[in-house]
Amino acid sequence: MVPKSSTKEKPSSHASRKKWGRRLGFGLLALLTLEFTVYFGANLFLSGILRDRLQQSSNGVYELSFNRLHLSLIRRGVFLDGIVFKPLHPERARADQDLFDFTLDELGFTGLWFNFFEQKLSFRKIALDNPNIRLLQPLSRSPKTSGSSSESLRSPVFLL
Repeated sequence: MVPKSSTKEKPSSHASRKKWGRRLGFGLLALLTLEFTVYFGANLFLSGILRDRLQQSSNGVYELSFNRLHLSLIRRGVFLDGIVFKPLHPERARADQDLFDFTLDELGFTGLWFNFFEQKLSFRKIALDNPNIRLLQPLSRSPKTSGSSSESLRSPVFLL
């Protein structure tokens, strides 16, 4: 007869499940905390940098303003809310440059992927929510009208 103290008992499957359940729960909590931090923290740290870079790239002609910038790790995307893109100094524009006003409720780039070998950033989808674009033409470059008919001034969309 073998004494009970010398035999090793297998841990029950219940203890093993409990251990893996804790690990899974902790990993999920860590992922959600990271998502929350990046989603709301991007607005604090990256929005000023983005505004400055876009201002520099337009040579001061346009002003870009937006309400919020969000990064989502789970959806692999960048989202901008309340975008207003308008000419700030139209006199700085080149002679061949068209000016426009652009407003957008939300701009989203989803499915982001960066290929380190080719140094390319790609995305799967661009979402534009309620875009409004208005072309501004200076008086010197406005189209000449013959005055013969009012239909030449109407939009081609309305003519359809």
